Amino acid sequence: MANGADELVRDWMTTDVSSLKETQPVSEAVELLLKKKVKSAPVMDEDGHLLGLISEADLIASETEVHIPTMISILGEVAAWPPSILRFRHDVERSSALTVASAMSREVQTASPDQSISEVAGILYDNKIVMVPVVEGGKVIGVIGRSDILRCMAAPKGD
Repeated sequence: MANGADELVRDWMTTDVSSLKETQPVSEAVELLLKKKVKSAPVMDEDGHLLGLISEADLIASETEVHIPTMISILGEVAAWPPSILRFRHDVERSSALTVASAMSREVQTASPDQSISEVAGILYDNKIVMVPVVEGGKVIGVIGRSDILRCMAAPKGD
């Protein structure tokens, strides 16, 4: 990254974090993302510890129809193809989502405030995600996303 290669996450992250609790209804997650004009939000416990992330994709998935497993015939026996069974189970869980906990993703990429902007840019790009929570001491202290990285790249550099 031409501009920002030596810049740190802590200097460019957004600290005014729009977050959710596990027990909130999915409808409140939808409202928050629309109101704040963000694509995802961290889900935290009462102490600020990261539990997961809920994104537009998670919310849309909770509204999709359930994918029926692919059935295959082997030597006259009919069985569901294993990856299809896993997707079916996941789809059923998501389609019945009533709370943020049941719709959110629990495996979340995170960043440290002392990571370089270029490293986090790589994480976002490689994982095809728009934002990661910034975690320090187990607690969310901010988020860093594509727009933050672009701000860093566009900032004039002093001599």
